[in-house]
Amino acid sequence: MPETIIATIAVERGYSAADLSAALEAHRRRQRISHPAGKFDKAGVFHLEELCACCAGLQRSSAKRPHSEMLHARSLIHVAHLYDVPVLHVRRLVKAFERARDFPLPSQHAQGQLKVLLNNILQPVPPRGVEYRKERPQA
Repeated sequence: MPETIIATIAVERGYSAADLSAALEAHRRRQRISHPAGKFDKAGVFHLEELCACCAGLQRSSAKRPHSEMLHARSLIHVAHLYDVPVLHVRRLVKAFERARDFPLPSQHAQGQLKVLLNNILQPVPPRGVEYRKERPQA
């Protein structure tokens, strides 16, 4: 039920289906429900298979740090790059999923409170290709 409320508010606020999919995947990876694509070698070192631009400067897994690639693959930045969506959108949506998870929803009042909370978390986003910039006050 919270997922449908989040999806409804997110679409109203301009988030895309790809944003929602990326956030859901990032949330699942944080909760260890979903796992990044990769394999362990005989020494127990994890090697990531889903490499993208954000992985370029990553320290590769070794015997000293066998899970460094796995930890990176669970990050919001990596998941946002995989789905080609802005990191800010994924961050806001994951925050909404985490806050909604602990929210009781048996009553209309609780659902109304959740909607107010989600409206504060999920700020409106500009259409693709348009960036809103705040003007700095001149000194």
